[in-house]
Amino acid sequence: DGAEEDPRAVRRKEREVEVWEWMDDLLEGFAEIYRVTVSSGHTCGEAVRRAAYPVKETLVDTYDEVAKRVNPTVEEQSAQ
Repeated sequence: DGAEEDPRAVRRKEREVEVWEWMDDLLEGFAEIYRVTVSSGHTCGEAVRRAAYPVKETLVDTYDEVAKRVNPTVEEQSAQ
């Protein structure tokens, strides 16, 4: 079959392919931006969780120590 394709059909296929490649690249870019954003959010959340717990524990311990010194129990008052 030595039949050649119509030149207009070939050009139309080339234009369709160019548009679809461009669209594919654009959507790949959006997907990568989304992936990096979600990954960064998870990393930031994990860092906050790891840093917040020790800070919270230190604050609670400090509050307990201050409360114990300001308002000692009856046993502690009689021991003084």
